[in-house]
Amino acid sequence: MRKIHLIANWKANPKELSDAKRLALGFKGGLMKARFTDVALAVPHPFLFSVGEVLGKSERCRIAAQDVSPVNEGAHTGSVTASMLKSLGVREVIVGHSERRAQGLTDEGVRIRVEKILKSGLTVVLCVGERERDTHGAYLKTIESQLLTALKNVQKSKSGRLIVAYEPVWAIGEDAQSADTPAGFREVAIYIRKVLSGPFGPQAALTIPVLYGGSVTPENAGTFLSEGHASCLLVGRASLLATSFRSIIEEAERVGVTSTRTR
Repeated sequence: MRKIHLIANWKANPKELSDAKRLALGFKGGLMKARFTDVALAVPHPFLFSVGEVLGKSERCRIAAQDVSPVNEGAHTGSVTASMLKSLGVREVIVGHSERRAQGLTDEGVRIRVEKILKSGLTVVLCVGERERDTHGAYLKTIESQLLTALKNVQKSKSGRLIVAYEPVWAIGEDAQSADTPAGFREVAIYIRKVLSGPFGPQAALTIPVLYGGSVTPENAGTFLSEGHASCLLVGRASLLATSFRSIIEEAERVGVTSTRTR
């Protein structure tokens, strides 16, 4: 049975806790009949506890964090550590998102965060991606550098708690040129696995989930999962409307059913 993992990245939304709880409840309800799909809600830090209470102990819909501090504890005003997130029930943490990189997060900063997350026993959702896609393939070197720097000190035994999120920057946000194509994503995913085979070996590289994130909508989600062979999807704007996200869940279920029938 093919399992499809959806990560909803709410970013700095919604404005109020009551709306966040209502949205989470709608997501949880949308998964009641799902057989192939599970969801992680990457909600703003102030909402994690309350949204976690709404979701309860469901394995199908759980909370994730959008970022983490590079420190363990101590005099670091405003920092939220990996151990704090874990104590709230967080299972996955996004790190290296393009919006954080645009605010000054460096590849070295990503590496430190990756190590903190893994040391705490949580799963890393490592975001990589180019700002522009050139025609001669130089953008692949950008992705390779991001991966190898972030995973420099990660042991092979930790590969089971790693998800790589490919998010081409040019395909993200309201000013996005367009989403990538399933064929374009598939080619990059193959390259990512080739890079991962260096530190982790070919077998582990094939099992590490590689997801697509970049203007995912109900209209294109199914093709990225089927034609693009995406392991998971990172969903931004479309995850802020329960109806849109339920449609994406339905697309994931359709792909899951089709995959089962063709085996």
